[in-house]
Amino acid sequence: MRAKFLKKVWVAILSACLVLSQAVVSFADTEGVMEPDDYVFFTVFMACGIPVQKEYIGCWMGAYKGYLESTHNNALLS
Repeated sequence: MRAKFLKKVWVAILSACLVLSQAVVSFADTEGVMEPDDYVFFTVFMACGIPVQKEYIGCWMGAYKGYLESTHNNALLS
């Protein structure tokens, strides 16, 4: 029982470290402020192991919005 508890604690600590480090890395750049929509795309790409720079996120966002408009998915579009 104690080993399972320690394992859960370590997983929680490591997960928190990963989440906090992602936030620090994404906002550490002083070239510009990252918008919340861009931050979501950045975090999803990083979680999938795709390194994306901030200047390319706008292209992905535009393509995604175009896809949502073509499928008439107003719930996700707004």
